[in-house]
Amino acid sequence: WESVQLSNQFVNQWHRSSMRNKTEGGTYSMKFGSSTTGNYAASSYGAFVSPYMNIVPGSVLKFWHWMDAENHSSNNTQAWDGGTVEMSLNGGAWETILPENGYPYVIRQNPASPFEAGTLVFSGSFDWREEVFQLYDATGIAQFRFVFGSDAYTAAEGWYIDDINVIVPTVSNPEDFGVVQPLMLGQNY
Repeated sequence: WESVQLSNQFVNQWHRSSMRNKTEGGTYSMKFGSSTTGNYAASSYGAFVSPYMNIVPGSVLKFWHWMDAENHSSNNTQAWDGGTVEMSLNGGAWETILPENGYPYVIRQNPASPFEAGTLVFSGSFDWREEVFQLYDATGIAQFRFVFGSDAYTAAEGWYIDDINVIVPTVSNPEDFGVVQPLMLGQNY
């Protein structure tokens, strides 16, 4: 796992945190934000990047997350700050991947934001919930990254990620999701 600053004009705050955790009996999760339950920095933009892994058609990415980020209070589909999930396949460009239930927000037009207007994101405030990303026909060497960004204004507690798994169908029976590649947080971080 690697924490990556995506622009010199913005702060990267991805780190291992003991402030919140989803795993029963667990201690840590990954967080974008302060080292306490305080707010993330204004003008922030960073990525939490997975190791490389093999995926085949029918693979699935699953994880749990908790978020408190600034969204646009008068419009329940637009946000100022938020997080998105991207995949790079076979060394190619990073592309946004879509969760089964879609992203609830899009980033508003804002010259202070690291995101382009219309970027699909998770935002607002919610307790731990699971997200599922069907990877469909994707095959090869994949990397995933969790990208969080904020504008220069209001901030909140941030984004926590925990219990990340990539489920790869077995070769002998593609309907059997018997091979799970847990992406353990904290082993290399």
